[in-house]
Amino acid sequence: MTTQSPKPSCHTAMTSFSATQNRFGTTTNIINGGIECGRGAPTPGDQDRVGYFKRYLSIMGLPTPPDNLLYCSTLTAFSGRR
Repeated sequence: MTTQSPKPSCHTAMTSFSATQNRFGTTTNIINGGIECGRGAPTPGDQDRVGYFKRYLSIMGLPTPPDNLLYCSTLTAFSGRR
């Protein structure tokens, strides 16, 4: 919930971004950015997280966003988009 400069808070990413911005990948970037994000291809952890998220959406009967709105592999440090 709290911003830790230079990163926004996860709450801000989820509530302030439009539906066409990468909210899910950005929250991963805020939490694990230095470990998993900006590598050009999804890490195993990023792939697992997105897979679980897609599964839960399916169970709840909700649509799945396109992959470019889920992974953090193409995000630069805490920018939210590339």
